Amino acid sequence: MAAVVELAGVSIVRNGSTLISNITWEVDEADRWVVIGPNGAGKTTLLQVISAQIHPSQRCGRVARRGARHRGRLRAATAHRV
Repeated sequence: MAAVVELAGVSIVRNGSTLISNITWEVDEADRWVVIGPNGAGKTTLLQVISAQIHPSQRCGRVARRGARHRGRLRAATAHRV
């Protein structure tokens, strides 16, 4: 099964605060996921990284979508609907 999204060691740090830390996650084509957690847990931040609406902190992990791998900043043009 082909991976649609791969995150490896992704962290988001903004204004000195760590929003998400060291996330590693792989979503295959047939997978269906539900992301749950309390307010402020990082759910929206995680989904914004996957959809390339925000970018991981420099040198904080790797994000790949449908085989297109990028380190650090991502270009929104590389996003695929998941």
